[in-house]
Amino acid sequence: MNQENLSKRINQPENVSKEKSNPAFHLFLYLVSFLSLSFLVAGILISIHQAINKFIPDSLDSSYFDNDAIKFGLSALIVTIPLYYGILFLLNRKLERKEIPADSLVRKTITYLALVAFSAMAIGSLVSIMYSYFDGEITTRFVLKALSFLFVSTFFFGFYFWEIRRSEFFKSMFMNFFIASIVIALASMVLGFFVIDNPTTARNKRIDNELIQNMSDAGRKINLEFKGQDEFNQGLSVRQSQRDKMILEMAKNGNTPEEIEKVVNKFYGGDMIGKLPTNQEMNGKIDKNVVYKTKEGSFYELCGDFKIENKTGGNNWNSNGDKWAHPAGNHCFVFDAKDNAYNNYPIQMKVN
Repeated sequence: MNQENLSKRINQPENVSKEKSNPAFHLFLYLVSFLSLSFLVAGILISIHQAINKFIPDSLDSSYFDNDAIKFGLSALIVTIPLYYGILFLLNRKLERKEIPADSLVRKTITYLALVAFSAMAIGSLVSIMYSYFDGEITTRFVLKALSFLFVSTFFFGFYFWEIRRSEFFKSMFMNFFIASIVIALASMVLGFFVIDNPTTARNKRIDNELIQNMSDAGRKINLEFKGQDEFNQGLSVRQSQRDKMILEMAKNGNTPEEIEKVVNKFYGGDMIGKLPTNQEMNGKIDKNVVYKTKEGSFYELCGDFKIENKTGGNNWNSNGDKWAHPAGNHCFVFDAKDNAYNNYPIQMKVN
């Protein structure tokens, strides 16, 4: 009898605490699942927050809506929605069939580690939202962003906190989350498509931004020519240093501002007075799409043909982007060659 019982024990299935098939594959599935989840949640929140930025613009922020961010968010959603939900469905099916036991070390370890990482990202994001509020974020935008963030993060965090604690796997409970989360993800993707620039507009914006960059480069070169500060001539920098030293010494000696100005103008007054280069002198030095026109004194215009209107002029590389606002079509910006050559912005917009 003892030999018969021993034989039955040997032939019994393995304990449910052990993986029945390929635990390495299960580890791979959980890792990819949580990696795709991070991009999925990021895509959802980016789409929602950029939609809030677009529909509730901030006049103090010229780049309140970031089209590059919404492009990333949409790309993340398009890639991760089928990937994440496909793997999630497969994992739940394996749990139902007990191919992955409820107390699987792989399942519990990876899920808890993912929850820790998710909590860290959630805290960081919430800190960023709070910072933007204290930095002057519009209250309505702050409230909507905070509520959407809390809803999405609590929704996914709550599911995984429940999922790791369950020992029985009923399809109905899982499908409730599965369907609800797909609806949220798809709704965010539709919202993203609603606010993103279409490919033609995005391309035209890139062309216009490149034209603005070329104008800025042309302005720097013109200002350098005006001041005689090309790469081969650093003499003015030396004289500027001498001028500053003279001002400091005279101030220490008790000279009045009027006396200092009179002496400085006598010896260095001509340094900052230059002559605008001619079109012929600038030929080949500026982009062919930028038209250079001289005005009186140190003023000049840079003109070009813009594809679309840009009321804010905002972009990611230029904190003074609002100075580059322009209508569609031919438009001229007015510059002063006396301005700093390395921080060159229009001083006004010419009305065509």
